[in-house]
Amino acid sequence: MIDEPKILASLRTRFISPTNDRGPYISARRDGLGGSRYITAPWDSDLGVAENHAKAARMWLEKFNTNTQVRYPGLGFNGDFYWTWDHNQEEESK
Repeated sequence: MIDEPKILASLRTRFISPTNDRGPYISARRDGLGGSRYITAPWDSDLGVAENHAKAARMWLEKFNTNTQVRYPGLGFNGDFYWTWDHNQEEESK
């Protein structure tokens, strides 16, 4: 018997290059039936590429989907990263 596949919601993080007016940053976005929800996170030169993307994903979850944590690792594809999350068990039991 084959296990039924699980479908998980996800959000996308993308590096945005600097312009004359703004430094580099990461956008974190989830498009859904209720429209788009996004945040931007400034690029932290002390962090690596994956860490900057993970930070932006955590920031998005803190704003739009509380009581969750990023599920690692994110999936990198064509320069973007995709992230899913788990609900914090201790928060749900309260």
